[in-house]
Amino acid sequence: MKKNFLPEIKLAKNLLFIFFIISFSTHSQSVQKQVKDIRAKYDLISAFIKTPACSIKEIKFSCSDYPAYGQILFYSEGSQVRMIEMSNDDGSHGGATERYYIWKGKLIFYFNDSGSWGFDGGKDSVIGKDTIYFPFTKDRMTEDRYYFSNKKVIKCLHKEYEFRSTDVIKTDPSTVPNTEGESCEGEGILKTFAELVKLFPLKIKDAECPAEIATIFGN
Repeated sequence: MKKNFLPEIKLAKNLLFIFFIISFSTHSQSVQKQVKDIRAKYDLISAFIKTPACSIKEIKFSCSDYPAYGQILFYSEGSQVRMIEMSNDDGSHGGATERYYIWKGKLIFYFNDSGSWGFDGGKDSVIGKDTIYFPFTKDRMTEDRYYFSNKKVIKCLHKEYEFRSTDVIKTDPSTVPNTEGESCEGEGILKTFAELVKLFPLKIKDAECPAEIATIFGN
């Protein structure tokens, strides 16, 4: 008599599905726990850099190519860097600020706040006998947040919003929801972070564009 394997196959599929659900749930809970831990450390670092115990080293730079100019701030406790802030400006219509939060020498959180602006129409206004054209402007802003664990991205968030010069009520960035990335690439961030850390012990004069800084921007 030929055995019917259909019930066994169905049972195997059900067990596999249950295993997948449990594994996914466990992974999700693990990521949530890690993110919660990173946020707690972020709060500690943010509080520390506002205290007198925090030392701040500044490097200003000016390059002929992008970025036109900027600065790098190292917030440290003794020889240990706790946070790196790099701001740059292209000299005309945009710029960015990147912050690297460090715990025991490892990058745990990265934040990028970048923006650009452009003209957004305008209108003629009569002033006395003259007609003057007043242009409107629009600022486009983006924010990116990356959570790291053992040099791997475990979560990334992205948001975009705009400010218009004609807006009566300006956009509140905190009310703009984040979009969670499905595929988070952190290799470039880690590479830049490694290059920035190398700059901390060096003595670099302001207004220079040394190879160490030019390399960061691919110049």
